[in-house]
Amino acid sequence: LLLRSDLHRLYDQGYVTVTPDHVFQVGDRLRDEFHNGKTYYALDNTKISLPERTIWQPNKEFLEWHNATVFKG
Repeated sequence: LLLRSDLHRLYDQGYVTVTPDHVFQVGDRLRDEFHNGKTYYALDNTKISLPERTIWQPNKEFLEWHNATVFKG
């Protein structure tokens, strides 16, 4: 999953996620814990761009795992 560095850091920490249907989501905990994130909430519920080749697209099973075990919501 290719994200810009700040988004990737938030993804790794579970503050944002990408759903199995490739929608970028920002969790409420980002705002609750840091009292900011306005620039990120503008991206909430937007569809991510995907590579044309299916083999390069994010694995849905990994996205499901991230949503279930890492994402803080």
